[in-house]
This record gives sequence, structure tokens and C-alpha cells, in this order.
Amino acid sequence: GWEHYFAGIDLYSGEILWERTDLAFLTGEIGLLTARDYLLKNALLLDYGAPLVWRNQVIYAMGDQLLRSYRAGDGEIMWQRSYDSPVSTAPTLAGDRIYFGLEAMDGVGRLVCASPTDGRIFWDIEVEGTILNTPVIAGPWIIFGTDEGLFYVMEELF
Repeated sequence: GWEHYFAGIDLYSGEILWERTDLAFLTGEIGLLTARDYLLKNALLLDYGAPLVWRNQVIYAMGDQLLRSYRAGDGEIMWQRSYDSPVSTAPTLAGDRIYFGLEAMDGVGRLVCASPTDGRIFWDIEVEGTILNTPVIAGPWIIFGTDEGLFYVMEELF
């Protein structure tokens, strides 16, 4: 297996406030990847691993099958959610929702909309290919591209 390293650092002093390591979570055929294969696969993605800070949380997608939320002050796990395929993008925030992509399995990826409070999924939609960039939210539009050369502009209707 392999581990992900997480840390909270004081903005002003640079002091490390907390550190933790968590094992990567991959199951099924995806779980048969070696650490080297995993690193090479994720190095080809345009975007993953950037933390999202929301209120008192730091939310991470590290390219495995978990979305993790840590308490910003002490690094304690607040929630985590697993998916049937790896998270392919860093999460982005718009209002009270987070958006991120899931890696394509058999050519079909997914855009997920979830709650930053607890990771509960509001909705998800199939797309052609793996989403390669953090979804951009501009007004009512959700914009992203996939490894199939497609560019999506979607509108969330309330």
C-alpha cells in the first residue's frame, strides 16, 4: 500500500499545527495497481489533490476512492466518503455544495455534487470520459473537460 500525508500549517508562523498519514483506498481491479502505477496514473491527471477549505474543514481528494474531510484546527477526521471509482479532480465549492469528478470506468465518468457538511451526495451525472479539471462554477453553469476531448457546460436548475 501507500500513504497520503496531510498537514495543517499556521498561515503566519509557518508552524506545523498537525500532521497525519492515511492509507490510500483502492478496491477491486483498481486496488491491484502498484504504488508506482498509481503515482504514474495520477501524475498524468491535470488536477487532483488540492485541498478545499470550507468553514472549519479541509476537504481532500487524493486520487484514490475517498473524499476526506479533516477539522482544520487539529486534523481530526470529520467525515469521509468512498466511491466505486477514484476521485479524478480536486473538489470545488459553490454555495453549500461541492463538485468533483470520478474516474471513468468503461468509458463512463461522473460529475458529483455533494454536501461539504457530511459528504452526502445530492446528485451525480454520467459523462463521457474522466473529468480532468476541477469543475469551474460560473453563475448557474458548471464547466469541465474530459480525457475524451469533450468540454461540458452544464446548468444546475434549482
